[in-house]
Amino acid sequence: MILPPGIWPLKKLPGSPLDYLISIEKVDDIPFAIGRELYELWDSKRAGRLFPDRFDFRPEEMEALVPNVTFLHVERNPLAFRMHLVGTEIVNEMRFDIMGFKMEDVRGMEDALVRFRWLLSNKQPYYCPSLPLEESPDGHISYSIVCLPLSSDGEIIDWIITCLNWEKAEDDTG
Repeated sequence: MILPPGIWPLKKLPGSPLDYLISIEKVDDIPFAIGRELYELWDSKRAGRLFPDRFDFRPEEMEALVPNVTFLHVERNPLAFRMHLVGTEIVNEMRFDIMGFKMEDVRGMEDALVRFRWLLSNKQPYYCPSLPLEESPDGHISYSIVCLPLSSDGEIIDWIITCLNWEKAEDDTG
C-alpha cells in the first residue's frame, strides 16, 4: 500500500542520496544536540560490541528524545524497513502515523531507503544535515537526521534507530 499524497513533504534533491550522507566517527561530528545525545546513549550501550541491541534502550532514559526518534525493524527476504516506533514530532510533521508501515510503502522515502541500505552494507552510523522540506505544519524548512545501527547478535543489523532535528529559517523569530 502506498500512502496518500501529502505524506512526508520532502523535496527531491539533485544527485545521489548518498551525496548527503556523512559518516559519524565521533559524537562531535554531529551538529545538533539531540543527535549528539542519542549517539552518546547509543555508544554507551555498545559495551564493547559493534552495535547495541534495541532492548538495551529504555524509554525513561530517552524521554527527551522519544518525540524525534524512530525505531525501524530490518526485515530480510525480501529486505524491507518497517516502522516500529514513530515519535510524536515526526507524526506531526508527516500528518500521519506511519507506525507499522514499511518504508517502501511511504511516498517520498526512496532516498532514505538508499541510505538505509548503505548503513547495512557499511555498518557505520551516519547523519544527513539540513534535508529540505516542501512544507511543514510548524514552519520548518528542513530537518537533519542521525541513523544508528542496532543488532540483536552484535553483528547483523536488524534494527535502525533514527533521530530527527527540525530546522526553521535562520531569520525566523518564532
